[in-house]
Amino acid sequence: AVRESLGAAIGAVLGLDVLMALHARIDGPGQRLGLSGAPPSAPDGTSARLLTLTGSFLAVEGELAGTPVWWTVDTAGLFPVALTPGADQALGLADHPWRSTGPGGPEVTQVEALRLGALEVERIPVVRGLLDEAFTRAVGAPVAGAVGWVLLGQLVTRFDPEARWLIFE
Repeated sequence: AVRESLGAAIGAVLGLDVLMALHARIDGPGQRLGLSGAPPSAPDGTSARLLTLTGSFLAVEGELAGTPVWWTVDTAGLFPVALTPGADQALGLADHPWRSTGPGGPEVTQVEALRLGALEVERIPVVRGLLDEAFTRAVGAPVAGAVGWVLLGQLVTRFDPEARWLIFE
């Protein structure tokens, strides 16, 4: 599915463990991936605390609709922000003006602001109905949803696993 959506041949996928170990720097706008054996210097940009969940999910602290939440990070997710089942109600967004993306498909709305640590992103689309209970079980921790590549691709992000930060330049 990733190969088809990108329209390019993919020989391998770098997992979270490799990105963390090599202190990856993902430059979405520049479409570049930098790897280093040394951790980045102290955060000089905006940053968010990070956790690794069940050994395969990266989660960053954030806020949506005035509520502190944790988001998983999905660099392959072709969405800006996707909510887990029930997160719309828990965050007071159930009565928001949701728009269908098609018959039986997910719904989308726009929220005024989303925070990832100290980074605030204004007027961001949020999707519900894309993530299911299987995703929630796989994460194994209470998260509000996932931040996808549609948002991450607009940022330059560095991993600092020793200090437990995701740094946005």
